[in-house]
Amino acid sequence: FRVPDPQKVVGTAVPAGPDTFFARHLQSGEPSSVFVGEVAATGEARMSFFQTIRPTSVPMDKPLVLVVSRELAALYTPWRTQALTNIGWYLLLVLVTTIGLSLYQRRRRQDALAVQQQQTRRQQADQDLRDSEARWKFAIEGVGDGLWDWNIQTGEAFYSPRFKAMLGYAEEEFGTTAAEWEQRVHPDDKPRVLAALRPYLRGRAGSVRTEFRMLNKDGHWQWTQGRGMVVSRDAMGRALR
Repeated sequence: FRVPDPQKVVGTAVPAGPDTFFARHLQSGEPSSVFVGEVAATGEARMSFFQTIRPTSVPMDKPLVLVVSRELAALYTPWRTQALTNIGWYLLLVLVTTIGLSLYQRRRRQDALAVQQQQTRRQQADQDLRDSEARWKFAIEGVGDGLWDWNIQTGEAFYSPRFKAMLGYAEEEFGTTAAEWEQRVHPDDKPRVLAALRPYLRGRAGSVRTEFRMLNKDGHWQWTQGRGMVVSRDAMGRALR
């Protein structure tokens, strides 16, 4: 609350024009009024509250008008400060959100690119494997040889279609174990063949070659030349495959 400077107000007649706050209050006939604008007495921009007082217990020929006012700048300063603060926080939130979304989208693009590159590498590896298998099949079966692959630990074995066909068997008529081969080796040849394999299974390098008879599908003994080499060993040098 501030009392106007007496040097500026006291002794100064309030303009009585119809546009003054005072005149507009009286003309309204209301007991109270609020006006915002330039005050005629001082020329300041203020908000003014007018209250007309007519006490019934006191004989008065004129009403008493009470006026309270405040500079607009002082009224709006807290609001303006709060508004600027809110705007500042909003802009900061927008900035942080924008940066966060940008980093998130960038990470998503990087992850998507990594997945795409991984899929491309996998597809290329699969294609390389198919090409390698096609070359291997051509190289082996192109010269008329049958291929075998023996896993010593599990007893499982792979026999190529050409291997089976050489003995007169179809694809599904020949099993996938080492016993399929061993049970078809001639009993007189089996000790010699196993003896030839034994040094290489125990650690000798190089490849073995031996000839023996095998029983074909027609029940006849068929001379066969077998070649092999160890392609995988354990830490002690013993053959695994």
